[in-house]
Amino acid sequence: MPLIPILFVDDDENILSAIRRGLRNKRRQWEMAFVTSADEAIERLQTESYPVVITDLSMPGRSGIDLIHHINRHAPQVRCIVLSGTADLQTAAHIINDVQVFRFYTKPFELDDLVRGIEDAIVRADAIKARKETGEDHLAGNMILDHISTAIIVVSGKGRVVFLNQAAAEFIGDGLSIGHDNVLRAGNANDTNQLLNFCDILSKLNGSDEVDDPGVFALSLKRPEGNSELNLILSIMPNDPESDHETGGGEGRNVVIVVSDTELQTVAPRAVIARLLDLTRTESELAQRLSAGQRLQDIAESMGVTVSTARTYLKRILQKTGTNRQVDLVRLILSIPNV
Repeated sequence: MPLIPILFVDDDENILSAIRRGLRNKRRQWEMAFVTSADEAIERLQTESYPVVITDLSMPGRSGIDLIHHINRHAPQVRCIVLSGTADLQTAAHIINDVQVFRFYTKPFELDDLVRGIEDAIVRADAIKARKETGEDHLAGNMILDHISTAIIVVSGKGRVVFLNQAAAEFIGDGLSIGHDNVLRAGNANDTNQLLNFCDILSKLNGSDEVDDPGVFALSLKRPEGNSELNLILSIMPNDPESDHETGGGEGRNVVIVVSDTELQTVAPRAVIARLLDLTRTESELAQRLSAGQRLQDIAESMGVTVSTARTYLKRILQKTGTNRQVDLVRLILSIPNV
């Protein structure tokens, strides 16, 4: 297995020497390069490919921020990790929103923390690379999707990643992963099986307009750390008969997955949904719960009504909103700003 190239940049050779000694056990995994200036790093980046660059902030000549600006412009797939002295923190606070930084560590730092950060960055960089290798950049609107905060992944019926935007790449290694076969996976076998089963079911749908057509699925995934989970909402992608690539190369219709962190509310408040869509209190509650990934049967039980009554409410909501299917309603609700 080829070594993964990693570039370290710091004008303090003592720090570079300490990192080199501390990471001796990684020599069978990483091909580490050490340079003492941003200019030298830029020269290397012009001839060599590094998925991860670790840089100091304050250096003579070009600063670490200048280097990161250069990387963001010319090699946006590279993940940047910053090592900073405490005196740089105020400066960093002002510019951190202007550049794409994957991790930020203050000196002195724990080497184990840096190793975990680099490993996470490698996983995210691999996810971006997978997008290029699968040819998903030919999908319409990818440039726009890369600049929205909603995490979006498109997979084939077999779960092979066709596209993921920048926001979705941040969840690779944090509850989701991409296997060597380019298949999207969850953190454990049971969740992965359920995820791939949903993808398979959706990819085979014919686009029926029936209310109870399972045109959307919801799945909650456990994450490696903390109590929060990832919410996944899966829906079918419209078919493009003229493109085998768009339809997963014979693996059925593609599936769109919207990923969200349960700690961050992504569905607009019920009152906002009711006001904008002219829904009653009960209708807006049902619409909100559906968009949060709950099943109609569970919603009916929690609201104290029968499933038949809940379906009647859903039919009214579809009529009022001008949508034909549950999946279209969910898309509409998720497009409402969370204010």
